[in-house]
Amino acid sequence: MKGKFKAFMFLGVLLFLTGIYMLPLLLASETDETCSLFKEGSIDGIQYLSGGIGVDERAQIEKMARGKYNVKLVFAVTAGNYLGNIPVEVQDKKGNKVLSVEVEGPWFYVNLPNGAYTIKANLDGKVKVHRLTVEKKLQTVVFVW
Repeated sequence: MKGKFKAFMFLGVLLFLTGIYMLPLLLASETDETCSLFKEGSIDGIQYLSGGIGVDERAQIEKMARGKYNVKLVFAVTAGNYLGNIPVEVQDKKGNKVLSVEVEGPWFYVNLPNGAYTIKANLDGKVKVHRLTVEKKLQTVVFVW
C-alpha cells in the first residue's frame, strides 16, 4: 500500500511541476491566436483590410494598405483606447447601402469607388455619422466615443 501511495504522490508532483512549467507556453500560444484580428477580404466586390490589435499588427496593416485603399476608419474612445467589433454601414449619396460589416479591429481600410458617402459606426447604440467624398487619395476618418 505504501508503494502505491509513493507512486501516486510522485506522479502527482510530476504532473504539478509539468503544469507549472508549461502554463506560460500554453497561455502565450493562446494569446497569440486570440489577440490577432487581422483580416483581409471583400464584400460585394469592395476590398477591405481590418485589424490593428497591437503596435506590430498596426505596422503590418499600414504596410499592406499602402496604395491599395482610399478610406481608413479608426475607432477609439476619448481615453485613447482603440475599439474593435464595431458595426459599420456605408451608404452612397442616394442612401443605398454599399457596405455593412462588423469591423473586427480598430483600423479598417476599405477601397470605395469615387463618390459621396455616409459612414455610420455604432458602439452600443451610440451611432456616429461621417460624410465624405472619396477620391483616389487615402482619407482617414476617426470615430471617437
